Amino acid sequence: MPEIGRQIGRFMNDFKRASSEFRSQIETEINALESEVKPQILPPLHAPLGSLANRIFNPPSVERLEAAEAASSLSTEAAPSPEPPSASKVAPDV
Repeated sequence: MPEIGRQIGRFMNDFKRASSEFRSQIETEINALESEVKPQILPPLHAPLGSLANRIFNPPSVERLEAAEAASSLSTEAAPSPEPPSASKVAPDV
């Protein structure tokens, strides 16, 4: 009987030692994973070219504005003016 008690005691000690080693291994792995994961910092988003947000946050320079005005005035002088719409056609009463 005392021999059985000693064997049970050894078994319990071995089991406790194995479970504490297993627990420490798991905790070590979790800590290693947490230290490896770093938040990714994304680059700032840029508004699409020509969008209202882009024009608000990045206003064009004075030279670009003057060049755009000159180009638009040249295009309006070269293009014929549209004819005014004629009187609307109405179907006769039947």
